[in-house]
Amino acid sequence: MWGQAGFAAGTLELASRVDPGALSDTGSGSGPILPYPPAVSRDGRYVAFLSVANNLVPGQIDLNTSFDQTADDLFLYDRVARTATLVSHAADSSVTTGNGESLAPAISADGRWVVYSSLATNLVDGLPEFPAQVRLFLWDRISGRTTLVSTSPAIDASDCSGCGVIGSAISGDGRYVAFSSEASDLVPGQPDGDNVFLWDRTTGKTALVSHPAPGSTVPGTTALDFSLSADGWFVAFNRHLTNPPGGGQDEGRVFLYDRASGEVAPIGPGAFPAISADGSSVAFLSANTQVVPGQVDRNGQGADVFLYSRATRAILLVSHAAGQPKTTGDRASDLPGTGFLPTPFQLSADGRFVIFQSFATNLVPRQVAKPGAALFVFDRGTSAVTLVSRSGGSPTSPSPWPDNAAISADGRFITFDSPAIDLVTGQRDFNYSPDIFLFDLKAGRTTLVSARSGGGARITASGSSYAPMISADGSMIAFYSSAPDLVAGVKDFNSGDDLIVYDVSQR
Repeated sequence: MWGQAGFAAGTLELASRVDPGALSDTGSGSGPILPYPPAVSRDGRYVAFLSVANNLVPGQIDLNTSFDQTADDLFLYDRVARTATLVSHAADSSVTTGNGESLAPAISADGRWVVYSSLATNLVDGLPEFPAQVRLFLWDRISGRTTLVSTSPAIDASDCSGCGVIGSAISGDGRYVAFSSEASDLVPGQPDGDNVFLWDRTTGKTALVSHPAPGSTVPGTTALDFSLSADGWFVAFNRHLTNPPGGGQDEGRVFLYDRASGEVAPIGPGAFPAISADGSSVAFLSANTQVVPGQVDRNGQGADVFLYSRATRAILLVSHAAGQPKTTGDRASDLPGTGFLPTPFQLSADGRFVIFQSFATNLVPRQVAKPGAALFVFDRGTSAVTLVSRSGGSPTSPSPWPDNAAISADGRFITFDSPAIDLVTGQRDFNYSPDIFLFDLKAGRTTLVSARSGGGARITASGSSYAPMISADGSMIAFYSSAPDLVAGVKDFNSGDDLIVYDVSQR
């Protein structure tokens, strides 16, 4: 486990800190406006985060914040140097922000490359100021250079060729960027509507991912949800009919794109695919009652969670009744985060562990029936389901309404936020809002991460904490919090959300 000198395990650190000479240690404004979780490098050293603060970088000039308007900017925090760098900066100044909102960061494994979406038109030269459009950018920590990703080399960037970016992901080495976009001119001959693309930083070329076969397209479909393997080799995505016959909504199907061959292989009916880092497994959600041979459905039209193996092409039912691998839970299951910004399925790097939410009351033996969704983890090796959000440490008594869950690469650590007041034995809650928790699958123990400084391990801080992200190596958790009493000695006068880093002790 990588560790930071002078920063003890199990302690909290303020990351969104201003100059030491300022009256307040925290930034001048809240952040983020939209609850996108921070993006963390594999070893936890670098954290990309959003903030509306205008004083996180010395000499910062903010072009998108005024007395009646605020917009998020993107920063990168270095835990070794304990400094923040402005990522979404103007093309002609490293301390001047973009002139529009930035959002949805993703980071390479070594923390060198950061990809993000932005409405700003001054991040690279040559972009038109109007109309406002969401484009995709890639920032290099070493050179400080920003590159426009969502554009075609054959089309002038001023033509707004890459507008309408909806989401993105980056490979571990920062070479490949997958993204969804409603732009109609990123690839010659592409169909109208939302599509998934894969951009190669080395060649500058963009490939259409969401097609049924090499060189062909299908009109009347849309593709939004996708997931990229760590090596950039595979992209799992969902495609569904825009206007299905008879009306209504089409759940669609999940596909797997192979970068080397350009081939697209069908996986099964469903949506919200998430691929493991090694590309071996794909988790997805489906309300179809015949995804698995012999499937017995106990929840009607409710959705269930499934896991596809690329090696065997077999599909397992993840959200199954205890001891019955082909029988669904008695109620619907869902993504591991269902808030304003839904959290994609989270898998361990090898695809063995999958975390998900479920309303079902029969996923673990002798499970206590309670209202609301709880958080669970599925183990492909044993086919067992374990309750994560457990009341008072009981492996059978769910504590409902967890959100924004994330898992370490080895599957041992799971972090999430929850307003529950009974996740830790003896927990005392003083904020009546979400707090951050860490579940150790190996030890079966839950830790309150957002604990009040000096108050012990069971007393929550006085403000809301949310959107946690854990590093792949499980060494740290980054999250946002409005609590002024998380970190000892910090002067917090902004009454807003700050970026907090927690060092995990693997004891």
